Amino acid sequence: MSSLTTFIQIILLVVAIGIGLTYLKPTFEDIQGIQDDIAVYENEIKNVAAVNAGLELLYQRVVKMDTQYKKSLYTYLPDEIDELSVLKDIITIAEMDDNLTIIGASPEALETEIEIEGHEDDLLVTGSFMIELYGPYDSIKQFLRRVEKNNYQLMVSDMTLQPSEVDSGSGLMEDIIQTEITFVAFALPVKINNRD
Repeated sequence: MSSLTTFIQIILLVVAIGIGLTYLKPTFEDIQGIQDDIAVYENEIKNVAAVNAGLELLYQRVVKMDTQYKKSLYTYLPDEIDELSVLKDIITIAEMDDNLTIIGASPEALETEIEIEGHEDDLLVTGSFMIELYGPYDSIKQFLRRVEKNNYQLMVSDMTLQPSEVDSGSGLMEDIIQTEITFVAFALPVKINNRD
C-alpha cells in the first residue's frame, strides 16, 4: 500500500505542477500586466495633473493681467470685427500717401469661421475687406507697410496688380499700378471675456 500511496502522491504532485503551469502562471502574468498598466495609468495621471497645474498658472496670469495689457490684447485680437472701423482704417492708411488714388473700398465677406488647430471649441471669425487704388509702385509698397504696422491683424488674401502708363502732365509718361487688394481681419469670440 505504501507504493500506491507514493504513486498517488507523485500523480497529485504532477497534477499540481501541471495546474500551476497551465493556470497559475498565465494568471500571474495577467496580474503582472494589469499592474504594469496601472503603473502607466498612474504616471499619466501625474502628467495630466502637471499639465493642468501649468494651465491653471497661465489662466491665473491672464486673470491677474493688468487692464492696460488686456485692452492691448483685445486691440490685437478683438472678439468681434467692427467692419466700419476696419474699412475706415484701411482707407485712412491709403489716404496718408498723396500719390495714391482710391477707386473703391468695401467690406466683402464677413463672419467666416476658421477652426483653430488643437482648439476645436474656438473658432476664428474673419472678415474680408477690398480696396482698389492706383499709384506708383513705391507708394503701393508703402501702403502695404503701413497696413502691416496697423494695430490689429490684417492679412492680404488676394492682390492683383495691373501696370499702366499715364501722362504726368509734363509730357513724360509715368508708370502707375492699379491694384485691387483683399484684406482679411480676424476676431476670436472669447467665452471668458475680461475686457474691463
